[in-house]
Amino acid sequence: MQSYRNEHQLSRESFLEKLQLLIVSYFCVSTEMRFIVQSRSGFMKPEVKKEKELEQEYWHVKALEIACAFLPSECPLFNHILLSYQKHHDPTNQPIHEDEEQEDVINVLRPLRGIENSKYQPMIRELNNVYIDIAEIPVSPLSKCFDHRLVPKKVKTAGVNV
Repeated sequence: MQSYRNEHQLSRESFLEKLQLLIVSYFCVSTEMRFIVQSRSGFMKPEVKKEKELEQEYWHVKALEIACAFLPSECPLFNHILLSYQKHHDPTNQPIHEDEEQEDVINVLRPLRGIENSKYQPMIRELNNVYIDIAEIPVSPLSKCFDHRLVPKKVKTAGVNV
């Protein structure tokens, strides 16, 4: 019985299910952050607001990258995340300041080989130096047994490439 469960965890369907849960999780984090920033935008300093907007875009891009790499183009989840990204963060909708040099680096997302996803190849903005706060989660008394690597910290991302 144990052998069957392990084989099921390695099956294509199980793998895709786990990927979809990860995609939805990243997308939900991004969406909730956007709602929080919108509701508190009047009380935030401009630099804090910009930092949180970049963080929310980071999570949205992560969800889109994974969805584009593994899900077919007709998948409703992929379509929803893509349309949401285009609505809120699409680099082609950003204003172009003709007097200034553009610093944004634009990448085109492509699916992995073997994935039927020829309809869409979204463009994303490469995000470097996004800071993500990881807060401590209160757990049972067994939390003292956890590894020291789980201590809360600020993580500096080098980019969003999968």
